[in-house]
Amino acid sequence: MATAQPPANQPPAVSTGRITGLVLDQGTRHPVADAQITVVGTSLVTRSDSTGRFAVLRVPDGTYT
Repeated sequence: MATAQPPANQPPAVSTGRITGLVLDQGTRHPVADAQITVVGTSLVTRSDSTGRFAVLRVPDGTYT
């Protein structure tokens, strides 16, 4: 059995994931549009859409709180 290996002059692929969610107002429980979402410890930032949903793509593997 053979496995694919990256060429010797290329670094190994970095594994990434995504974070998705829904921003709700704590009091009314209504969706919050245009809220800024930041992944602490990275330069990744996005905003929620008109329904409060968001997705942060290409998040490096790790644990985020």
